[in-house]
Amino acid sequence: MSVEGTTAKGYETGSADVARYRLSCFHKPRAGQLKRKLTVFALVVSLLLLSFVLWIAFRVVEVRGHLTSAASLVSQMKIQLVNGNIADSRNLLQQVKKHTHAARFAVNDPMWQLSRTLPLVGPNFKAVGELALTADSVATETAGPLLDTMDMLSSGQLTPADGGISLPALSDAATKIVTAAATVDGATSRLEKLDKTEIIGQISDPLNEVTQMLRAVHGPLTDAAKLSEPLPGMLGADAPRNYLLLIQNNAELRATGGLSGALAIIRVDQGRMELTAQTTATALGRFVPPVVVDPEQELIYSPKLGTQISGVNLTPDFPTAAKTAKTMWETRYGTAIDGVIGLDPIVLSHILKSTGPLRLDSTPSTPSHGSLPTTLTADNVTRILLADTYTTLGYAEQDVFFAHAAKQVFEAVTSGKASGTQLFQAVAQSSEENRLRVWSSREPEQRVLSSTRIGGSIVSGPDAAPGSFGVFFNDGTGSKMDYYVRHTVQLVHQCPVDGYEQTAVRVTITNVAPADAATSLPAGVTGGGAYGVPPGVVQTNVVAYGPPEAYVEAATLDGSKSDFSPFFHGNRPVGVVSVRVPPGESRSIELTFGKISQQAQSRVVVTPTVQDVNDVILPPVTVDCTGK
Repeated sequence: MSVEGTTAKGYETGSADVARYRLSCFHKPRAGQLKRKLTVFALVVSLLLLSFVLWIAFRVVEVRGHLTSAASLVSQMKIQLVNGNIADSRNLLQQVKKHTHAARFAVNDPMWQLSRTLPLVGPNFKAVGELALTADSVATETAGPLLDTMDMLSSGQLTPADGGISLPALSDAATKIVTAAATVDGATSRLEKLDKTEIIGQISDPLNEVTQMLRAVHGPLTDAAKLSEPLPGMLGADAPRNYLLLIQNNAELRATGGLSGALAIIRVDQGRMELTAQTTATALGRFVPPVVVDPEQELIYSPKLGTQISGVNLTPDFPTAAKTAKTMWETRYGTAIDGVIGLDPIVLSHILKSTGPLRLDSTPSTPSHGSLPTTLTADNVTRILLADTYTTLGYAEQDVFFAHAAKQVFEAVTSGKASGTQLFQAVAQSSEENRLRVWSSREPEQRVLSSTRIGGSIVSGPDAAPGSFGVFFNDGTGSKMDYYVRHTVQLVHQCPVDGYEQTAVRVTITNVAPADAATSLPAGVTGGGAYGVPPGVVQTNVVAYGPPEAYVEAATLDGSKSDFSPFFHGNRPVGVVSVRVPPGESRSIELTFGKISQQAQSRVVVTPTVQDVNDVILPPVTVDCTGK
């Protein structure tokens, strides 16, 4: 046998058996190795996945624990702040920040960041991460500056004293407020941008709760930050200012609050405030020819807008009312007016919570104030000024008493008697309730004011945003009967028509005067029928504003179709209905607005009355359009 063609072991190299042998010798050990490698790989992957899951689970528990602890401490902080314990609040804030820092560190973990990209569970990790980042930024960049500001308030640095307020301290506080507002704005925006469609309830519920909390402080804080820039100049930092003060009487309603019967001039120079003049609407008198006003508004509210200062605020647009009042004062007395402030007696009740009771000194004109109390308190000032004054004093004495009461409150505030924190709360609450309005004759300042609620603009700013409605009341009785009237206002979202939203504004007016009001109340209260309304009966002109670009389409009175007057104010539809309500009775008016094209969260502003605004504005309701 030839050696060529055989292997060293004597096998023939060309045979099929040899080939199969060689192949088997090659695959059997390599296949086993691969199987072992795959097993090892699977084990490693499983261990890695298990480690990942355990690590993430640990982080989830850690983050949840820190955020829960932080929330509990924040609740304690709120209690301490209400009690004015700034030092204890600071200590609690330091503990809060330890927890929020730890939560932030945990969600910045690379494993957590990887989890944000996973299908299904990713949005939940992203949401929790955003919650942790928001909590830490708010605790670090908002809570601290606000506590510093509250400390300045409680220590009196921002409180008027010795006739004025410190402008440097005000500027320092403004910087802190701007910082806090910017942080809240960013945090709110970040949470609102989250896609919540794939977030589980255990996460979406606290997420929604935190978002709502931020929204609640976002508006007021943003307004405060905006106003902080022009405020020093408005307080006379550059030159003295004269402000016309309109004290609006809610017992005789006007759209912005009430008839401006008592007037005063406040002069401000370098933060120092002085009451330099006082008079009444009666003394100011009528204007013939009338002051020129916006023709569009004059069509809605009659020429009375420009004939007497008691009629300038028949319009709910405070800038319009303020400019007309400025012209009237300057025409009659010559004093240049730099701005106008509107407030009502309920604002005085809020202020009296900060000053404490005020004893009224006797005056030559009314040495004993009749049988009226000699001390004004937060609890009795509204009743005294809006009811008892008219049943106790004569017409001339009423004006003297009003002027005297206003002066006493002003002196108490500027002398430093008011608690800084409580005074700030009184101003904030009054603005939120639409009871405090401010207008400036300087255009840059007015632009800022109009962008905030305190500016009271009905055609721009927050009160004219998409989804905004307005319901305003003007007395048609010619009396002080509105002290005895109760109102409710409710939005009723109806079924869409032709693809457009449709909403009705439902208004209920109740006359709670005694049944014998015609005889038991003086003519100065009932009007005595002087304007054609029977004594004891209340006549109210209800003015409803719809959202921009919509239309007012129908009106009902007590469920039956009613006549109404349609108008436009700027790009907003307006409907007006006049109604009379005898003592002990109620009337219900509905004005329906259609062609509402802009989808937005609805809200309604109303004329501030003697009632708490929370008792006036009822939660909106939606009609069931499914037919079930």
